[in-house]
Amino acid sequence: MKPAYWVVIYFLALLADIGMIVFNVPDARFITKPLLMIILGCMAGRWRESCNFPPATSFSRLLFFLVGDVFLLFPQYFLPGLVSFLIAHLMYIGFFAGSRPRPKAGVVEILAMLMALGYAAIVLSVLYPKAGK
Repeated sequence: MKPAYWVVIYFLALLADIGMIVFNVPDARFITKPLLMIILGCMAGRWRESCNFPPATSFSRLLFFLVGDVFLLFPQYFLPGLVSFLIAHLMYIGFFAGSRPRPKAGVVEILAMLMALGYAAIVLSVLYPKAGK
């Protein structure tokens, strides 16, 4: 299947998932939410050669994201869902930390990082006082 078809299929599934949220059909999200990660897994498998991702680690990272999405569908499994996402993100950090060549950070990159950190600080300062209420 052509790569453009995978993108179209993904965005159709995304629209279906958003529709389930907007029209308050929570039971259908048990299909649409995991389907998004399954489609992303198919896209990653198709494009793996051009990205130089090792196949086993690519699959395991996406599998942890899929498991995290499924856990978050059930309120009582919120913490295992977060742990699944944490493991997947740590795997990505490990992959990119070991990748070569590592680009040097220029002025633009440092400014972008500082802007992102400033934005995160503002969002946290607004949300943190209201958390848990």
